[in-house]
Amino acid sequence: MPPSPPSAAEGGAGRTAGDRSAGWWLAAAAGAVLLLGCSSFVHRLREREPFRRVSPDIAFTMLRDVPALGVIDLREPEEFAGPEGHLRGALNL
Repeated sequence: MPPSPPSAAEGGAGRTAGDRSAGWWLAAAAGAVLLLGCSSFVHRLREREPFRRVSPDIAFTMLRDVPALGVIDLREPEEFAGPEGHLRGALNL
């Protein structure tokens, strides 16, 4: 019969190689779950549009409440300068 590992009272950790192996697998599984969750989050971020389209009413409210808000108008220059006009301070790109 092989000798048993020393107990905690005898100065040993009281763990066997199997216990350490189970702990390693548990840590690896937790890490895998964490990585999968992060990759899912990054995937959702990539699905978003890089900008938001807003209605004129919402744009008015936003600019009224935050006057320093920057507005980028992506229309053609002719549309930007045309009869419909553009928002004051908007930058046409």
